[in-house]
Amino acid sequence: MLAADKLNVTERVRKIAEIFSYFRNPDKETVLTPWRVVNMHLGDCLGGYSFFDKDYEKPLGENGKPHFIEIENVTEKTLGNAEAKILEINSKTGLYPLYSAYSIFRAKQHLHPELSENALWKETITDNIFVICKTPMAK
Repeated sequence: MLAADKLNVTERVRKIAEIFSYFRNPDKETVLTPWRVVNMHLGDCLGGYSFFDKDYEKPLGENGKPHFIEIENVTEKTLGNAEAKILEINSKTGLYPLYSAYSIFRAKQHLHPELSENALWKETITDNIFVICKTPMAK
């Protein structure tokens, strides 16, 4: 996982999601939601940046740029808003907050193109994303 720290933000998100794809449900009460489903849930409900094609069938691959999904009267107040605050109260893998963080990060990038990716990512994680972790994996 530390190897992902040296990548740019988009590639870091891809690598973290890939790592979690190897994990399996730890017990019969806990289901780990796959990255594809996280993209589908949040993309369809709140919008933001999806790492899958428009039908959520295939990942965009290393060179494919995540595409923005706009849900009228929703995205601009949530994942497309650089000032949005997101709280996940029962995180198991951290993939929902990862998707949210990336989408808010990109909104910040549009407002502050002069700032470095790392500075904007750190600011997003610190100021916009709040998570109560159920597992050490999510932390």
